[in-house]
Amino acid sequence: MNDFATSLEPWLLQVTEQRGSPPGLILHIGAGDEAPATYASVAASRLVFVEGDAELAAGLRTQCQGRTPAAQVIEAVVAPAAGSMLWHRYNLRPFSGPWDALVLRRWYPRLQETATISVQAIGITDLIDTVAPGDARDAAANWLLVLDLPGQETPLLEALDDDVLNRFGWVVVRRWRDQQADASDPVTTRMVRADFERLPTGGPQDVALVHEVYRFDKHRALAGVLRRERDQLQRECDAAQARAAATATELDEVKRQFAQALTELHNAKAAHAASSQLELAASALAAKRAGELESLNKTLADERKATRGQVQRVSQLEAELAEAQFRLETMQHEILKAEGQLDVVKDLLLNEPTL
Repeated sequence: MNDFATSLEPWLLQVTEQRGSPPGLILHIGAGDEAPATYASVAASRLVFVEGDAELAAGLRTQCQGRTPAAQVIEAVVAPAAGSMLWHRYNLRPFSGPWDALVLRRWYPRLQETATISVQAIGITDLIDTVAPGDARDAAANWLLVLDLPGQETPLLEALDDDVLNRFGWVVVRRWRDQQADASDPVTTRMVRADFERLPTGGPQDVALVHEVYRFDKHRALAGVLRRERDQLQRECDAAQARAAATATELDEVKRQFAQALTELHNAKAAHAASSQLELAASALAAKRAGELESLNKTLADERKATRGQVQRVSQLEAELAEAQFRLETMQHEILKAEGQLDVVKDLLLNEPTL
């Protein structure tokens, strides 16, 4: 816990300086009883600590009274979905939870399970809807979610829809070191799918636990929205073209039938010149076919007009997507250039003989 506080607190202060304001909300799930030390120097507008173990929650309230008296403490077991579940208690209280922590004996040889009880869990989506409702999305760019439930991070993140995750501008995931993998591991894959980018983590890390920091990339999200809109319009355009082709086929059939009717009319006139009734019937059929032809021509014209409009919209969206991607590349280039300049300044300051 101390290494976590030592490495995370400077990052929080750096984020506050970069944005010009502290986080509007910090939601720490699995806070334990030492979390207030991590945020003692961060003047967040709201601090919400969630802890499932009753004794740790009591210690957390005591710590908050001395360090962060305005923080809200919620005693609740958090799971992917609400319901009854087993809770394992260990002689090392921070490891208590719904998973088998005895696999950690290689780091903690004296770890022992002391009891197993049934508890009622709250779904993580229900918790976030209560603490960080979706109707406050405009303020969420500076919200921080800390998922401090090592071993449970993958099912918890998979239980969250993208629109719930996107309420937070920053997500910190704390996990066991041996479960940390490359860019294809489930946690990183889930966060990238929700338009988050993983940031390098500086400072010391715990021997057994590490934390990963993810930042919501609004430009990537916007590009994704534009791509989905373009694909949807392309599908609608393809469907309209297919309908236009089917209408054209029907029109050709009507033309053929109309030509056939005219031929039949001429034959009927030649063969039954004296039969006015047959002539009237043939004329009525020709008029009907002409009406159908006119109707189908109008339908075909409407479909072609709609198709042209959709094609223009697809072209417009592609242009907007290209512009968004260009802005994203420009921003990334500027960030890299700024980081390079910062490294040069750091080198100059470190090599200055008077310092």
